[in-house]
Amino acid sequence: MDLPQDRRHEIPDAHERRTHPRTVIAVDAACDLPQWYLDDNKIVVLPMQALGRDGDIFDNRAADVTEAFFKRLRAPNCGHFSVRALDHVQIQRFFVENVQANRDSLLQLTSAATSSMVFASCSQAAPRLMGLHQRARRNTNFRTQFRMWVMDSRTMFSGEAVLACAAVRQLKRKDDPEQIVQRLSAVRRAIHTLVVPTSTYAKPSALTNHDESAVTRLLQRWTKPSERAPVLHTYNGVTTTLVNGHNNAEAINQAFVAAADALARGIDEPTIALSYAGDLNDIERRTDYQLLRENAKARGVEVLLSPMSIVGASNIGAGALSIGFASHRFLI
Repeated sequence: MDLPQDRRHEIPDAHERRTHPRTVIAVDAACDLPQWYLDDNKIVVLPMQALGRDGDIFDNRAADVTEAFFKRLRAPNCGHFSVRALDHVQIQRFFVENVQANRDSLLQLTSAATSSMVFASCSQAAPRLMGLHQRARRNTNFRTQFRMWVMDSRTMFSGEAVLACAAVRQLKRKDDPEQIVQRLSAVRRAIHTLVVPTSTYAKPSALTNHDESAVTRLLQRWTKPSERAPVLHTYNGVTTTLVNGHNNAEAINQAFVAAADALARGIDEPTIALSYAGDLNDIERRTDYQLLRENAKARGVEVLLSPMSIVGASNIGAGALSIGFASHRFLI
């Protein structure tokens, strides 16, 4: 796998340090956030891979690569995919090359450990990464101890995006990283992710020479053959079927109804995140989406719509939808 060459440990000037966050937030590629939001808040994206019989795809949420993949996914002869996280050595290298030595702390948010190996690999990489980063800091004028946290979001897709947005808000308030971690530990226990898949799920035998995706295993486990259009619900690391629609269009509408109900009852973080494996105009034209945006705006809640990650869409299909929000009042 080709990763960027290491140029990030060049020592920036004092102005650069003042204008960049001293705490870096990192997410994995399955965290569904708009590209502009990632760029504006200088969020680092840890890549992942979608592995297929017709070729593998490196997912770092690049818009052009994602759009091309959606077109490939719609092809009638498109095969099944599995998902692979970087191993701990690749993760060490990635963060050394993408987090400058003058940053004081790194907060890594990962997809649920029950659905992905990212958390385990990041945790394994952490001790060595701490040492490498601390050594690089000796070449700077910053002598404070480098700190790092790896947090299992216990969710995925747009749900992980809600947790990342909570971290960004606290960082903008200049909260201490330990305060941020403590707050996020509470927020993740309130996050609900609704997923409307569109694909039939690959059997292990269809993934010859590939690791079967943990996301696929979850979908197989909780989706019965009769459930043609389920709305899946991930909460606190557990995925169940929330409701079933007669078809995909009805299931998407049911997901919007559930999100609107959560908004009306009250949500704990002022963000609702949505992702879609297709043309975002298809969602923006929907009446139920427009109504959700209007009601959210009236309550001071931002709605973030983004393309679904390649690793997400590769398992749950073109046209799949994900909605995430944090609420202790949402009735399961």
